[in-house]
Amino acid sequence: MMKFLLNTLFLLLAGYTLLNLLAFTFQETLILQMRKVSQDHEYKLGNIKKYEIEEWNLTKGDSVRLHGIYIKSNKKSSAKGVVYFLHGNAGNIEKYQFFAPIFLRRGYDVLLWDYRGFGKSYGKQNEDIYHNDVYAMYQELLRKGPHPEEKVIIYGRSLGSGMATKLASRPTVNASMLLLETPYYNIADVAKNYFPIVKYIPLKYAFRSDQYLSEVRLPVHIFHGTADRIVPYKSGAKLRPLLKKNDGFHTIEGGRHINLYKFDAYNQKMDQLIGSPLKQ
Repeated sequence: MMKFLLNTLFLLLAGYTLLNLLAFTFQETLILQMRKVSQDHEYKLGNIKKYEIEEWNLTKGDSVRLHGIYIKSNKKSSAKGVVYFLHGNAGNIEKYQFFAPIFLRRGYDVLLWDYRGFGKSYGKQNEDIYHNDVYAMYQELLRKGPHPEEKVIIYGRSLGSGMATKLASRPTVNASMLLLETPYYNIADVAKNYFPIVKYIPLKYAFRSDQYLSEVRLPVHIFHGTADRIVPYKSGAKLRPLLKKNDGFHTIEGGRHINLYKFDAYNQKMDQLIGSPLKQ
């Protein structure tokens, strides 16, 4: 009997160890869903082709490249400011370009760039590195871009919401506001909806929005749809108690994960926060 119990315990421990190893190894595939392209790939930027586009690169030797595009809202006059856009997973700037007109039409420039492993960006990856890259590219925006920091809007959607929140919590960051679209409480809170066993597995990527949001001094506004099947509405709603008195949590009834910009409730609130679309 004792031998049976010891063998059973050994098998359970071995199975748990193997499960952790597999989960730890494939987390980047499951969480990040990176889409790489070759360095000579030509992006199809049909959604923003009428705007002036600059290619930006932030490099560190031959081992690191952060690639993005800076989109100018108007060639003839000064923009209101710039949106520092941190995109979601499962794609690259070619996919997320269609979000840019939300801000371009309202008179804001947009910096849209890819994290390491996405698009043309590359380099060693882990959560701390991602956060450092987000801050480094933000500093590049302040150095190279035409707008002062008080005219920068930090915008994080889905995966990027966790990185945007950490950036905005830095004492040295003094942007005008933090806007979060379809954010999560933290990665574990979302993952458990897909894999209940995740609570027993150590995560390489945590993206603790819940830890950093209460430290953000900037005005914060959150948008989340009730029909979101990727990042459940209930996960984003957990962030509401962490908001300051004058911050806002904006529920988009029937909104899904990637279509909030089609709803009047979203656009009306954006008009209030950053201005109505300009006459073309």
